[in-house]
Amino acid sequence: MKIIFATLLIFAPILTGELLACSLGVSPPIYEYFEKTDAVFVGKVSGFRDIKVKKKYKNEDGETVDFLDKERSFRFDVIEKFKGIKGKKVSISVGSLNQICYAGFDVGKTYLVYADGKNESSLIHQWGSNSEELPLAQDQIYFIREFLKGQPEAQVYGSVFRTDNYPNSTEKRVTQIGSIKVVLEGEQKIETLTDEKGYFKFDKISDGKYILKPEVPPIYRLDQFQSKKISISSGKVSVDQNNFGFAGGYNAYFAEFIYGWNNEVSGRIYDTEGKLVKFAAVRLLSPSFAFSKIENSYTFDGYQDREGYSLYSKTPGNYYLVAEIYAPFQTSEKVRVFYQQTELLAEARLISLKATDNLNFDIQLPPEFITKQIVGTIFQFDGKPAEWAQVSLRRTASLPISKSVVEDEEIEDVEKYGYDWDIAVKDGSFTLQAYESFEYWVHVEGNTRQIVEGKEVNFRLKTEPIKIKVGKTNEPLKIFLPKP
Repeated sequence: MKIIFATLLIFAPILTGELLACSLGVSPPIYEYFEKTDAVFVGKVSGFRDIKVKKKYKNEDGETVDFLDKERSFRFDVIEKFKGIKGKKVSISVGSLNQICYAGFDVGKTYLVYADGKNESSLIHQWGSNSEELPLAQDQIYFIREFLKGQPEAQVYGSVFRTDNYPNSTEKRVTQIGSIKVVLEGEQKIETLTDEKGYFKFDKISDGKYILKPEVPPIYRLDQFQSKKISISSGKVSVDQNNFGFAGGYNAYFAEFIYGWNNEVSGRIYDTEGKLVKFAAVRLLSPSFAFSKIENSYTFDGYQDREGYSLYSKTPGNYYLVAEIYAPFQTSEKVRVFYQQTELLAEARLISLKATDNLNFDIQLPPEFITKQIVGTIFQFDGKPAEWAQVSLRRTASLPISKSVVEDEEIEDVEKYGYDWDIAVKDGSFTLQAYESFEYWVHVEGNTRQIVEGKEVNFRLKTEPIKIKVGKTNEPLKIFLPKP
C-alpha cells in the first residue's frame, strides 16, 4: 500500500516546467519498480536541510518573474541496503517546497525509500514513487528480499491485511491477517493460507490465465478490488491493471489485498428548520483522544454531501460522533457539534460500533445556525450571462494565508474555495448556502472570450469582493464581471 506525500501550496507561484504531474495512474508491480529505480533502502530520517535557489516563472500575464525558491533534502540513517547505497548515511533531495506535489518525509520516522540519481550523492525522491513508511512497507520489503534470492520460476506473492485507526489519533495502522485462504483459480486451482504476518506465495505455476482472490470472513470489507486477473506464459507473470491493460513479463508479482472492518456509520446533518447542511466535516473520535487534540485537529473521516454522510471501515469500539461546520462566525471559523446536539464534550453521548454494525445517526445544529440560500446571476460586462464563472463565500475580502493552509489539505480547501462555492454555467446563475446573521465576502472569477486583432482570446476576470450579511430573506445578487 503506497503512502503519497502531497501538500498543495496555494500561495506558491507556478514554476513553468518544474511541476510534477499529480496523476499517478496505475503503479507498476514492485518487481518492475525495483528494477528501474537507482537506489532502494530502508532508513530513518535524522533531519533535513533547506537551501535557497533563484528561479524564474511565468505569471498569469505571461511575464517572466524572478522567484527565490526553497529546496529541501532529507538526511537518512541507513538501516537496510537493497540497491545503489554503500554508506551508512545518505541525503535525498525532494526538490522545491513550492511544488504542486511535494514528496517529503517526517523526521524521526522510518521509510522504505526509492530514489534516482547518477550516484549516491545526487539522489532525488519524486512524488508518486513506491516509497512508504514502516510498517506499511513490510510487504514490499518481504517481496524485495525474496526477489533478491534470484528464484527463476514464475511466482505470485501477496499480502492480506487490515487497516485500523489508532485509539488516540486519527492515523492508521496495519494489522496482518493470518490463516486466510487465498485461491489462484484458472487452468489449475491452487490454494494456500496466509502466514502469521499475512503473506502468501504461489510458485511453480503452469502457464494460463488465473483469478487471484482471498476468501475472508464477512467481518471484513475490501477497500480495493475484490480479485486480480493474472496471466502466466513461459514462466513470466502479467497482470491486468484494472482496465489499464496487462502489464507483464515479470518473474514475479506482488498483490496486496487491503481490508477494513465491515461496518458503517451514516446519517444527515441538518438545521432546526430541517434543511440539509451542504458542507460539514464528520469524524468519529475515540474517547481516549485528548481534548486538546480534538480542538486542534483538522483531520476528518469524511464530509456530508447532498445525500448525507457515511463513515465506514472503522475499528470496533466506542466513539464520539462529531460534526463541524464552517463560516465566519463571531468567535471562531468553525462550530463543533457532538452527538446528540451538544457543543460540549462532557455532554456528548458515546456510540458503540461493532465489526459489522450499520448504524444511522442524525445531528441537528443548534438553533442559532440556520442555513439560507444566497442566489444570484453573474453577467459579462456587456450584460450577457457569464459562460463560465466560479463564485465563493469567504471570511475576508482577500484570500487568507495561514499555517493551516500548508499543514493540512482539509483547511486549505476551506481557505481556498471559501465556506461554500459554486460554478455558474450557461445562464450565469448560482446558489450558495450560508448561515443566517453572519457576514461573508462574495468572490467571483470568470472567463470571457473576446476578439483581439482578429483572434479569439480568453480572459480570466475577477470582480471586487462583495460584503454581505445573511438575513432571513435575501435578494438575488447581480454581479458583473469587469471589462477585459
